[in-house]
Amino acid sequence: MAVGGRQTAAGNGRKPAKPVSYRPAVWTSQDGVKWSAVAPPPLPSGVASGAFHQIVARGDVLVGLGWGTTPQTAGKPARWLGFIGVSSDGGRTWRTSVPAGAEEASELTSSAVTPKGFVVAGAVGRNGAQDAAMWASADGVTWRRVPARGTGLDGPGDQRLTALAAVGGDVLAVGVNADHRGETSTLWRTTAP
Repeated sequence: MAVGGRQTAAGNGRKPAKPVSYRPAVWTSQDGVKWSAVAPPPLPSGVASGAFHQIVARGDVLVGLGWGTTPQTAGKPARWLGFIGVSSDGGRTWRTSVPAGAEEASELTSSAVTPKGFVVAGAVGRNGAQDAAMWASADGVTWRRVPARGTGLDGPGDQRLTALAAVGGDVLAVGVNADHRGETSTLWRTTAP
């Protein structure tokens, strides 16, 4: 299984006829040589353009992480928004949604499979005041926000978790804590939610 995005509107010459937008894309392969596209997953409500950037699997349940932008309207610029896609049938059909607590501004950076289901990490908030965030799901469909608090996870500046790994019954997360003085690495270990 591979994920990414496909451009849905192209420019004509040097000037685009329409703004370029993207839709999530999924490909499958039995041998890693010959790949076939599956029906494109939809974008979740409130996302105008976006693509998948990561996928994890637990049996036939697949969870894809996506990035996207909201529609731009008069007086309201587009903003980044993370979203999640789930397939319960090995990638043939997909549902997408923005997880609870990530509706305002979010970035989903990493996902992992745990003994209890799935976890997703990232950041929420506006630039300059982002806090690390984590979500958990037993089935990939229903997500709940998991508190990520402590040194390097919240507070002044930007904090984000960038990679996750399941270690026994725990989740190990690495990330970055950034402010006007620079960046500091963060390491967080917590019980798998």
